[in-house]
Amino acid sequence: MPTTQPTDIAAVLADPTRFAIYEKLASNRPKSFTVQEIAEEFSLHPNVARTHLSRLEEIGLVSLALEKSGRGGRPGKRYSASDEPVTLQFPRRDWMLLARLLVETLERLGPEALHAAESVAYQEGLREGQEWRVRQLTSGQQARSVAAAAAHVAGEANGHSPAGEWLKGIPVESLAGKLEDAAGTSEVWRRQDGSLGLRFTTCPFRELACEHVDSVCSIHRALLRGILEGIVGPVVLQQQSNQLLDGQASCDYVIAPAPAVARTA
Repeated sequence: MPTTQPTDIAAVLADPTRFAIYEKLASNRPKSFTVQEIAEEFSLHPNVARTHLSRLEEIGLVSLALEKSGRGGRPGKRYSASDEPVTLQFPRRDWMLLARLLVETLERLGPEALHAAESVAYQEGLREGQEWRVRQLTSGQQARSVAAAAAHVAGEANGHSPAGEWLKGIPVESLAGKLEDAAGTSEVWRRQDGSLGLRFTTCPFRELACEHVDSVCSIHRALLRGILEGIVGPVVLQQQSNQLLDGQASCDYVIAPAPAVARTA
């Protein structure tokens, strides 16, 4: 990515449509799009879409690749978000360097240190999930008081949720929004057997995970499990596909309520 001044990035992304286009590309990385696909997605004339994409490419936020059609003629252009993250902070902060140093320290200290990091991530996720669940249960015209809702959440997190009620009162759409904000999921859906499917089409910690995939992914899974258990009680996470970093289209999980034995253990 070329050296770009923060003012240039801010100026380019100040346009709401251009920002939305970049957000679309970034959230679907490494998938690429044609000018026509972007034009249709945002109801733009192709020339306008091309201008927006060119401006994003000029400052290095978007990469351009040429694709041969096999029918002769000019190769087609496909645009995707750059691998480099965009951060605008005043004064400048280098959180990525700190994160890398901490992960490298964990790996040098060995399995016990990594386990401790997973425990911290799980507890953070659990707290966040419980607080969100309380807000969900007490919003609108819910009958529970805040104290009762908190007690209900605490009981579920300790394995006392009645079987078959693991998603009761929480719409899948609301859960999907929470998991997207807190854990970076791209899709959440209810499966035919009542379990949930979770899909990541981009890694929220991609830049760090590229160098420390096992450690970063294990910490991310602990955070994800904590969020889920704070919301719906004990769960089983079964990873269906990996690795997103190795060029696969997605990283998928199946989430189901933990068996009754595990709930009371």
